[in-house]
Amino acid sequence: ADQVDTSVLVLTAGAWPIGMPKSAFAPPEIIAQAHRQFAAYYTARHSGRRLTWLFNMCKGDVRALCWKRRYELICSAHQLAALLMFNSADSLTADALAAATQLPPSEAEAALVALGRAHVLKRRNGVYSVNTVFSSKRLRVRIGASPAAVSPSEAADARTAVTVDRSLFLQAAIVRVMKARRTLALQQLVAQVLELAAERFRAPVSLIHKAVAHLVDKEFLEQVEREENSDEPLVLKYLA
Repeated sequence: ADQVDTSVLVLTAGAWPIGMPKSAFAPPEIIAQAHRQFAAYYTARHSGRRLTWLFNMCKGDVRALCWKRRYELICSAHQLAALLMFNSADSLTADALAAATQLPPSEAEAALVALGRAHVLKRRNGVYSVNTVFSSKRLRVRIGASPAAVSPSEAADARTAVTVDRSLFLQAAIVRVMKARRTLALQQLVAQVLELAAERFRAPVSLIHKAVAHLVDKEFLEQVEREENSDEPLVLKYLA
């Protein structure tokens, strides 16, 4: 009987600069069932939270019993879906994989191409089948990703998403510091926020200044008045 061992990492949205997958993906039923079981367990203990599965970040280990030696294939979720379809079929096309998983045809093809490059599958006239003479010195075989072209707009969207996520983190860090200190010079605030952000990313000072300005506009902070042409450092006060 098919058996699935599942390990799940739950990440807080906004704390991690990870973009949502841009394409749909319907995992095989045996995987979907494991996800439903975890979702039921999680939501029963954390009411009001919603899980979003990042299948583009998922990995799977498959124990293959179709060769003389027992191999363990380490692959992506898309590649895993393709391999599982060979439990009930001798051959597979990219269109068939796309129809079964709701993947765009280009991504379905990329998954099959990667399995072909690893010599796990063989291709003939666009049809993939198991390579019956596959062999490897290693029992654990890692399937590489097929290189995919990234358009300039997709790269720009990714950079924007990372900047937004980091800005939200910096705003939260500023509020955390100011809530504890109530009043603080801008230079000291920047130093403390840099220290908080250091474990996650190297925060540009300009991005911290923008986050401070945003919080001033939202009336979480205000600038303490100074005399005109004063050399005194800019001081901020926490309002919320």
